[in-house]
Amino acid sequence: MRGVNFFRADDLQFLRALQRGEHQIQGARNCTLQPHLPGWKPSRIGRTLRRFRVLNLIKPVTGTRKCYPTACGESLIIAGLQLTERIILPAFAA
Repeated sequence: MRGVNFFRADDLQFLRALQRGEHQIQGARNCTLQPHLPGWKPSRIGRTLRRFRVLNLIKPVTGTRKCYPTACGESLIIAGLQLTERIILPAFAA
């Protein structure tokens, strides 16, 4: 199983959708992520959720289909997005 690549467009799109405020409060499910991931099939979202669960970036809520980012996952998502958008990509552009 592959990890998270902050330079892949699909990984970045999924991370941004997962980081949205409503998913922090109510939890993320396949059907709540679909409006924020246009062009993604539900099976692809499910596979990506499973991959993030295996990597311990998100944790499932028992008895539901919701999941929340773990503390480590939240830190990694924020740090990775900030590093990519503010340091690495501007350095390549210059």
